[in-house]
Amino acid sequence: MKTKLTIASVAAVAAIGGGLLIGSGSASALTGSGGLGEFLSGKFNVSTTEVDTALKEYREGHMEQRQAQVSESLQAAVDNGTITTEQKATIEQKMAERQSLREQLRDSDTDRSTFRDQLRAQNDDLKQWAVDNGINLRDIIPEGEGHHHGNRS
Repeated sequence: MKTKLTIASVAAVAAIGGGLLIGSGSASALTGSGGLGEFLSGKFNVSTTEVDTALKEYREGHMEQRQAQVSESLQAAVDNGTITTEQKATIEQKMAERQSLREQLRDSDTDRSTFRDQLRAQNDDLKQWAVDNGINLRDIIPEGEGHHHGNRS
């Protein structure tokens, strides 16, 4: 029981600090030498594998919640005539592609700058598609849902 509580504590602390690192760079910053994962492992006397597992579970749960929120927002935009069903499908596809790239980069040794540049390029592609189709993404995907950083049009 104490181990489960400790792992939950690690996940909670990691969620706060880890979200900042994941948002600004690769996840290897969490578990690499001197990273947050290693720190938490030592601090709570659990293995780095347990910390990695807890972080992964947190990320997956959080991502599922965000995807549900975005899907609801997109469906509301379809329902009120702001976008078409086809546009909703395209937005969801582009967002899924971005998430897939994010996971690929997270699992690689990609440096932070390259990580950001590749994600930014994919974000720019979505923004440009939206502009070309007369869609204001701010109106249909509320802040914090689907995009972490940067200005959206």
